[in-house]
Amino acid sequence: MIQPLVCRRFLFTTTTSICQALIRGRGWKGSFLKLSPCSSSSHRFVSSKGTSVSSLIFQESKNKSSQLQHYRQDNPRQEQEESQKLMQQISNVKSATDLAIFLETASLGCLDERDLNSLFSASFNVVRHEKSEKSRKELLNSVGMQKVFKLVKKYCRWVNPGELITILKLMTFLNTSGSHTTLQIVLRLLSKQANSLTLPEIVYTSYLLERVNPSPIVTALQMALPIVFESSISSKLDISDGNQLSEALHYGVRHNLSDDKIQLIIDALITNINILTPKQSMSVVWSLADLKRRLMRQELLVTPLLKNITDSFDQFTPEEHNTTIIKLSKKYNRNANYFYNEDFVGKFCQSLTELDHAPETVLHSTKAMWALKHVDIAFLDRVSEIILSDPSILLNNDLLLCNILRAFSSANYKPETWDTLEPILLNHPFLTKEVDFHSIPLAVDFLALDSFPINLISKIFSPQSFSLLEQFVKQTSPYMPLLILKSIKFLHPEYSGTLPPSSIIELWEKTFHKIPKSYPLKSALETGIGGSNYVVSGLFHEGFHLDHAIVYRKGGYPIALDNTGPIGLNELQLHSESVVVMVKALLPDAYSTNTNRLRGIYALELKLIESLGYSVIVVDIARWKDFLDVEKIPFLMHRIREKLDSPQWN
Repeated sequence: MIQPLVCRRFLFTTTTSICQALIRGRGWKGSFLKLSPCSSSSHRFVSSKGTSVSSLIFQESKNKSSQLQHYRQDNPRQEQEESQKLMQQISNVKSATDLAIFLETASLGCLDERDLNSLFSASFNVVRHEKSEKSRKELLNSVGMQKVFKLVKKYCRWVNPGELITILKLMTFLNTSGSHTTLQIVLRLLSKQANSLTLPEIVYTSYLLERVNPSPIVTALQMALPIVFESSISSKLDISDGNQLSEALHYGVRHNLSDDKIQLIIDALITNINILTPKQSMSVVWSLADLKRRLMRQELLVTPLLKNITDSFDQFTPEEHNTTIIKLSKKYNRNANYFYNEDFVGKFCQSLTELDHAPETVLHSTKAMWALKHVDIAFLDRVSEIILSDPSILLNNDLLLCNILRAFSSANYKPETWDTLEPILLNHPFLTKEVDFHSIPLAVDFLALDSFPINLISKIFSPQSFSLLEQFVKQTSPYMPLLILKSIKFLHPEYSGTLPPSSIIELWEKTFHKIPKSYPLKSALETGIGGSNYVVSGLFHEGFHLDHAIVYRKGGYPIALDNTGPIGLNELQLHSESVVVMVKALLPDAYSTNTNRLRGIYALELKLIESLGYSVIVVDIARWKDFLDVEKIPFLMHRIREKLDSPQWN
């Protein structure tokens, strides 16, 4: 009888053997395992209870293959034709119920260990499409299957690992309990031969064990197989096999193997990238997207594989496309920009607009689109069309509303049907519920689209929500609450609802002002204008970083200023008829990835700054870095001259 095994901790180093006591669990209740060096080249597990090493070491069958060969030479087949006929008859069976009846009446005496693999393979092929759990259970408990299990017990010692895995596959499919006697025997035998398993066999066995009810031996194998895999990968990995490479990476990422082993697989994939099929390419990209840590040379693998997937776009199912786009968006959001491929995302959006996808699939894809900062107008128009055709599709999904509005806001785009769509979004039940962390970005997205969700903003700034606002500011920054407040002040002065106390607003502004900021345009501006006394840098006004200010008198001539250091805009010494030009640098995050379109939240900020009556020039830092040094100053002077000559500022 197998007793429960309590494994508090395992310290694994170079172990490649599995302790018999670990597998059998006998007499180990309440104890744990620890490493005891038995020689300079190997380790074994011993009990903390002091049980002798010799009674615990699980001796491997080093000569197993030769013993098996000698056994089969000494026992030639006597009834080969009968066994082949029996296998043919099994293959003609059509259902699990019929298989149970056939096995009960069939004579299995002609079979020996050489037929077990064929017997279980043929049986699995019969029942693999059986959907009825009741039929599978009846087959497992049938008299015929018990006869088969007796064969396993009789010949199990001569069965090789591949045949054991075939037996395990059928028993797993039949939902066999982890405490089943035959299954326990199979798992014990697999544990004995764990070191001789190939890497694909380890991967598949681990997959099967996930579908077996937990038991001490199952848990022990699940812990041991990744260790065997990691210790064997350097010598057993076939780098010429694309399927084995992709499966090895998936297994390594899922079981959190060491960095050096995963790096070994990545390097092998880079070297042999041309042998990967589109399906294998997708598997590798999924695995790297699931990898929680950054390893070297990933970009050299991801970029060409995404191209391979894009070129073979039609070979994949819509479900595979959807899974891929979700994984890419999550990884891209973690500052791994090389997980974005414009062509793939473009084809994905095109498929959503042209093919007959379920409306829910299209709407739920908005989250990936704004996360990737990708703008596709046809896709957004399709989203609008779906909502207008059935507004109830949004009613019971608050997060879907947030994602849809964020997609429109991120793209800084309002469809032609916005006048009809806007009331549907503004009247969503979520806007009347108790506010949470999603409410504040949602209000900003509405404002970026020139909508004013007065009820939502009133709830956000109500006294009952002050604690939530403080948590939001603490975990993120005061940027979004300040945007809402400044939108009220400069764009919607008619608002008469509650606001945070002035002391809290001042604290937010001071906190946001203290956020470190660099000024990459400063040197070029000072050189181009004529000196540092013509450019004021580090300006902060009304809760906004304004970066640089230059004051021009009539005719477009800069005025020297005495102000130095970060100051407020009100402190500038302005002359009559003078014009203030603001120059603000924007990081790449302010723009969409596939266009030079300014994203909604940044467009709202610029709109608020210009509502103060100042001209603002924005410079994309990504584009700025691509300029040669001799091009930077002429570029800035040209932009300033364009702004000064525009009718709006004359």
